Amino acid sequence: KKKTSIIMSGRRAKVNKLLDAFRQSQVMFTATQLGIFEICAREKGGVTAAYVANEISAIETTTAAETTVPPNTQAAVTRLLDACAAIELLHKTTSRNGVDNKEATYENSEESELCLRDDKEGSLRGYVLHSAKVVWPLWGQLPQAVQQGGHTWEAAFGKTAKGVFEH
Repeated sequence: KKKTSIIMSGRRAKVNKLLDAFRQSQVMFTATQLGIFEICAREKGGVTAAYVANEISAIETTTAAETTVPPNTQAAVTRLLDACAAIELLHKTTSRNGVDNKEATYENSEESELCLRDDKEGSLRGYVLHSAKVVWPLWGQLPQAVQQGGHTWEAAFGKTAKGVFEH
């Protein structure tokens, strides 16, 4: 019985890994679409969630010099940055030289620095954006594609695929 339990726990771990994969992809898609990796590269030593929130969500107020970040945006940005750190796309630092920071700072990992920034030669950023905007919605229609025996371009995008796949 113990051996069966170990086998089941390994199988559950494999299924859980598959379940987490789409979440990790969506975190990468979102961070890439919002320009998080370019923003994190601007400041040596990392950036705070407040800085990132201001950069991606600033809404002009009465004067061009003033901006306001919508309520709860910084908390949402912090969750996204923490998720990027959890999947090793960012490095999160909560202290420097043994002193706790008031706010955590985030820096690009080697992978995001080389593969997800728009200004790096050989970057996969374009492919990530394509995957987020085109591939992701199509895979979301996979049950219908299988049931209907065809592709789901029209269901995903509201127009036919005529000409899309012709080169």
